[in-house]
Amino acid sequence: MKNNNTDELCVPGDIEEAAKRATFELLPKKSAQQYDIAYSNFLSWCRIKKVEGNFSEPVFLAYLEEKSKIWNSSTLWSKFSMIKASALVKNGVDVSKYFKVIAFLKRKNEGYSPKKSKTLTFEQDMIANGQEINKSVNSNLLQSSLNSQGINISNCSNCTIHINVHKL
Repeated sequence: MKNNNTDELCVPGDIEEAAKRATFELLPKKSAQQYDIAYSNFLSWCRIKKVEGNFSEPVFLAYLEEKSKIWNSSTLWSKFSMIKASALVKNGVDVSKYFKVIAFLKRKNEGYSPKKSKTLTFEQDMIANGQEINKSVNSNLLQSSLNSQGINISNCSNCTIHINVHKL
């Protein structure tokens, strides 16, 4: 059925509420708090700049341009992604069509090289574990009495080292 005033479909209240609940569940559950914080920060910025409720491309560009002075490009992308998803779910605004914003983010990403996490090779990991075991053995030897029969050291669930300590 149609509403003559707005030319939109009339939806019963209970169905509209169910649709709202389902829509809010579209954001990732594990990081929903991060999404809410990013979106709240954007809305606060909009209030301060007196553009509250305005989800236009220039508003997003101005926000990201200001934040680009303090955030690196990967943070800009992730915050934009969070705000984009939140704006779509909570306000029905599809920001993914803002090509100037995407171009701005791509331009900020040029020349950016992310910091690589240092990963250990298997050998380095074994050496590090061996050093930790050695420290643990030495501290246990100092703490244990000379009358003890042995020391058990576990460094993981399936690795146990038994060391027998004998009185000299």
